[in-house]
Amino acid sequence: MLFKWALWLVLVIAISVWLLACSALPTPTPTAVSKQVTQPKPTAPGSTSTPSGTQSKAVTPAPAAATPAAQEKPLSPPVTVKIGSNSAGSPSDAGVYIAIEKGYFREEGLNLELVPFDSAALMIAPLSTNQLDVGGGLISAGLFNAFGRDIPVKIVADKGSVPKGFGYMAQVLRKDLIDSGVFKTDADIKGRTIANNGTGNLADIQIEMFLNKAGLMRDDVKIVIIPAMPDMLTALANKAIDAASFIEPNITLGVERGIITRWKPSDETYPNQQVGVLMYSPNFSSNLPAANRFVTAYVRGVRYYNDAFNTGKNKQEVISILGKYIKVADKSVLERMVPVGLNPDGMVNMESITNDVKWFIDHGYIKQPVDVKKVVDNKYVDYALKRLGKY
Repeated sequence: MLFKWALWLVLVIAISVWLLACSALPTPTPTAVSKQVTQPKPTAPGSTSTPSGTQSKAVTPAPAAATPAAQEKPLSPPVTVKIGSNSAGSPSDAGVYIAIEKGYFREEGLNLELVPFDSAALMIAPLSTNQLDVGGGLISAGLFNAFGRDIPVKIVADKGSVPKGFGYMAQVLRKDLIDSGVFKTDADIKGRTIANNGTGNLADIQIEMFLNKAGLMRDDVKIVIIPAMPDMLTALANKAIDAASFIEPNITLGVERGIITRWKPSDETYPNQQVGVLMYSPNFSSNLPAANRFVTAYVRGVRYYNDAFNTGKNKQEVISILGKYIKVADKSVLERMVPVGLNPDGMVNMESITNDVKWFIDHGYIKQPVDVKKVVDNKYVDYALKRLGKY
C-alpha cells in the first residue's frame, strides 16, 4: 500500500513539472507571408536599353509592387480632383497620365477630372481661387511674382528637371551653320540671333550661362521673343534666326527634318535644374487625406515612368500611355525623344529653385524678395515616402 502511494505521488509531481514547462513556452504568433518583388538594377540615366539577358514586356504590376500603398484603404466616398492639364499634352505630365491609366489614383479613392489649358501660366489664377485643385507650372519670374503677391498656392512636388541623360530642353542651332563650317565653336554665336519664347524664364538663365562659358555677354547676341515653338522652327528653316530654346518632342522633330541640331542640351548647360513643379490650391492643400493620397499615386506613376526609361521595363506600355495624351502626329517620336527627368521620390530641387529666384531678382524680373521655403511644402511628399519608401 505504501509502495502504491509513493508511486502515485511521483506520477503527480512529474505531471505538474511537465505542465509548468509547457506554460513557460512562448505562444506562437501568426507570420505574415510577404511577396518579394525584385526591382531591376538601374542603368545609366537616359539609357533606353533593356538589361542584358532580359526581355522587356508590358505587364500590369500587382499592388504589392508598392506594398505600403496597397495597405491603405481608398478614401470613401471618393474625392473628385480637378487637375489642370496641357491641352496638347506634355511629357512632363507623364506621372499623372501613368497613374490614371494604371489605376493608382482610383486605388487611393480619387477621381481625376482633367481640365485643359493652353499654357501652364493660365492655371495660376484658377488655382488661387480654388477653381482648380492641382496644376503644373514652370519655374519663372512670373510664377514667383505671383507668390510675392501672397497668392496662396503651394509647390508640392517635382514635375520636371534635367538630370544627366534627361536634357529634354536644349538650345538648338540651324543645321546649315554646322554643315557649312561657318559655326565651329560656341564663340561663333557672337552677333547672331537667338529666339526665346519669353523673358524671365529658365531658358533665359541657360542662354546667359552658355554665353558666359563661351566668353560672351548677352549684348554679344540678339535675343528675340517668339512665343510659339512651331513658329520658331519656321523661323529657323527660313534662316530668320540662328538658334532657339526648344523642348521635346519639338527638338527631335526638328532634328529629324534636318532643320536644326541639338546644340546645348540643358543637362549639360545647367544639370539638375528644376523646370516644372506640381502645385496645390489653398482648399486642396488643407484637405490632407486627399492631398496626401494624390502625391502618393503620382509618385507611383513617376516611378513606373523611371523604370521604363532607366531600364526599359514596360517601356512600350509607357510610350503607349504617353501617346494617348500627347498630341503629336508621329507617335513614334515619343520613343526617340530625350525623356523628361522626373524625380522618383517626388522632391523638388530646392537649391536650383533658390538659385534661379536669386537670378530673377538680380536681373530685375522679380521686384520683391520671395522666401522659397514658404512657397514649397514637402509634407505631402513626406507622406508618400513613408508609405512607398525611397526609390
